[in-house]
Amino acid sequence: MRLTICLLLFIGLLALDATELPAQHAPRDPWCQRPADAASIHRSMQKLGVLGTVMYVAAHPDDENTRLIAWFSRQRLVRTVYLSLTRGDGGQNLIGPEMSELLGVLRTQELLGARRLDGGEQWFTRANDFGYSKTAEETMTLWNKEAVLADVVWAIRKFRPDVIVNRFNAENSGSTHGHHTASAQLALEAFEMAGDPNAFPEQLQWVKPWQPRRLFFNTSWWFYGSQEAFDQADKSRMSQVDIGVYEPWSGFSNSEVAMLSRSMHRCQGFGAELYRGENPDYLDLLKGDLPGAPDDPLSGIDLSWNRVPGGDAIQEAIQRLSADYDFRQPAQSLTALLQLYRQMQSMPDHPWKARKLEELNRVIADCAGIFAEAKTSQNSSVPGQDVTFSLELTQRAGSPFRLDRIHTEGIEWDTLVNTDLRTGQPWKVTHRATLAKDLPWTAPYWLTREADGGLYHVPDQTLRGMPESPAAVRFVFRLVHGKDTIHIQAPLVHKQTDPAYGERYQPFHLLPPGFVTPLQPVGMVPFGATREIAVKVRAGQDSLEGEVHMHLPPGWKAEPRQQYVFIRLQGDEQELRFTVTPPANASIAEATFSLETGGRTYPYSLQSVRYDHIPLQQVLQPARMRLVHTELEGTDARVGYLPGAGDQVAECLRDAGYAVTMLEESDLTPEHMARYDAIVTGVRAYNTRDGLRYRQDAIQEYIRNGGVFLVQYNTNRGLVTAPSPLPLQVSRQRVTDEKAPVRMLDVDHPALQVPNPISPADFDGWVQERGLYFPDQWDPAFSPLLAAADPGSPESEGLLLVAPFGKGYYVYTGLAFFRQLPAGVPGAYRLLANLLALGQNHRP
Repeated sequence: MRLTICLLLFIGLLALDATELPAQHAPRDPWCQRPADAASIHRSMQKLGVLGTVMYVAAHPDDENTRLIAWFSRQRLVRTVYLSLTRGDGGQNLIGPEMSELLGVLRTQELLGARRLDGGEQWFTRANDFGYSKTAEETMTLWNKEAVLADVVWAIRKFRPDVIVNRFNAENSGSTHGHHTASAQLALEAFEMAGDPNAFPEQLQWVKPWQPRRLFFNTSWWFYGSQEAFDQADKSRMSQVDIGVYEPWSGFSNSEVAMLSRSMHRCQGFGAELYRGENPDYLDLLKGDLPGAPDDPLSGIDLSWNRVPGGDAIQEAIQRLSADYDFRQPAQSLTALLQLYRQMQSMPDHPWKARKLEELNRVIADCAGIFAEAKTSQNSSVPGQDVTFSLELTQRAGSPFRLDRIHTEGIEWDTLVNTDLRTGQPWKVTHRATLAKDLPWTAPYWLTREADGGLYHVPDQTLRGMPESPAAVRFVFRLVHGKDTIHIQAPLVHKQTDPAYGERYQPFHLLPPGFVTPLQPVGMVPFGATREIAVKVRAGQDSLEGEVHMHLPPGWKAEPRQQYVFIRLQGDEQELRFTVTPPANASIAEATFSLETGGRTYPYSLQSVRYDHIPLQQVLQPARMRLVHTELEGTDARVGYLPGAGDQVAECLRDAGYAVTMLEESDLTPEHMARYDAIVTGVRAYNTRDGLRYRQDAIQEYIRNGGVFLVQYNTNRGLVTAPSPLPLQVSRQRVTDEKAPVRMLDVDHPALQVPNPISPADFDGWVQERGLYFPDQWDPAFSPLLAAADPGSPESEGLLLVAPFGKGYYVYTGLAFFRQLPAGVPGAYRLLANLLALGQNHRP
């Protein structure tokens, strides 16, 4: 009787049990296959005997307590998953221009990087982070509570956690982010519903009802307002754990690992100093039975194989394996590991059996030193096209296997090999084959359809919650050793050797044959004029031939309406231009584009999210842009733009007709700044540009000599220097309701009159929010011009502050121009034009 074992080598982006801490021997790209050292193999062996699962629940990327996730995963060796209800789409970005959906893609990958370090896994719901919300009630309405609740129940039923841990308090709606409170409330409801077969019965064709044992609130002193109040709180239902415990097998403390994980949230500026020493954390029991030991939230839960019928012998075999393990020769454990696999495989079906077989597969592969790789020099291809790939299989320890056959998934190639491997001798082959025509694209699955309000549209139940689209092309190596047969899977990856950095890995992407991407997000069309619109066509395959169509609503005209395109080489691009004629009256239109080729229509643009700390993300989005036909005066100003954390404001200003020059701190000299009528700092420039602290005297001289210096929002935490030449205090005040009425405090001020008279209509159509981090105190020289409030909240009068300074003006605003301009909001353009024109049209 032949034994079949499926060994999964995760070269892609899955969480690894062997945590990926810094190591000199590790390849540069942390998402590729990494070698397992003897200590981590032994830890993985020990984990084979631990049958427990913990689910941590919060609202956003960076909400999770990485110290507790690392403690459960690395110290208690239980399977630990972080369920983030959203992907953080509505936040800000400290390192680049990505916002909204693209920011969600970036933050998803940062979370996966964090889990690779702390040993956890990552899951999501379909909830869209629509921006800051002040109440849980508003959040539930915009998300579609029932749908998100179903996703949380689905996650519980799929992961079957013994313990759920909430990051946030479910009882303080209105005092913190509404998403935070909503995440806790949903987890509380789902705790009761997941075990009820009458709740969301449509899920039961894939999963079974599951009742978790306990639900905790991960509390701390800051939920009580002060350390003193927390010290006096009743802790009779709390478990206290030391999450600073030292790991001699890794050389790190648990807190150090957690801070490394925390620092993966780079776009949020969460780089953290490593912490060493004792570090207590607290879990307040909300539901379920009280743990028997005050320092162990898992106390009383059987985490051994005893919870599986017939598992006693398995537990004993694992203990022997761990005790007999030779750290100098892990391959000596292979015989016992194969025997253990036979024992597990002979047991009745059980969810823990399937899970532990997967873990055991990885341990066997690591002990044998097996390296399997399927690589291609192509970074992408189109389903149905040919691809050239190279395979390598190397066994570096233990008695050799025989490579019998290679099966494939997603590619039309299958071959009988029948060759004996030699220990330490790589087996390699290069071949060309055809990709299956029906393969799904590998772009983020939750963005391939339009969102349903606050909920991403994912009709495939089995995809819901997955962190990313699964790899579509895999190679399966069938190896024979005596009577045993093992299967090793390797997804196809893009690999190249960089002269400076060596091996570089990226995902292999499956994409449409071509893409049409507008060169700007918004096209401003002046009254009485036409507008030329440029798009970039990129070939996803060789010899791309077809037509590009521009689609406009009634009243708008495009000339031509479609254009022929031929691009010979994959990856090459061609620029096309359309002339747009608007209707006579002011209006806003959405222009869409499509590529017709091979009898099919592809209405997609391609956006790349590219950073060194995440794998390259290729994102398909609808090919569209906004056309705005409005009266806009004052666009002849010369503007210098100093980028901050990242935004598209400069591009939008340039598109509106301004002469925009991008600046660096070195350009902030009186002589250079004198070239510009106005200088604008990008969002969070005073949080991210340390050099600004040395340029304040020059900036003040520029303003005194007649310049306009406009500062967009900064957070009140981490300012490199005061952002204003006059006293001004940045607060956390914000107006999250994009429809909140805006009150003009000084209607006659030139910023609200010249050259574009501002009226309440100019605040219609704003997106996501009015603004954020408004000042709450300022020098009397400032004129506050606008005020607004969320329903039930105090009014903020610091939305827009203007102060004369010498012959010029200083402007500070928390208004979200960085969201409104790319969205094509006419009133935002008109108001910003007035601010930039202050020095030209009105001298103090």
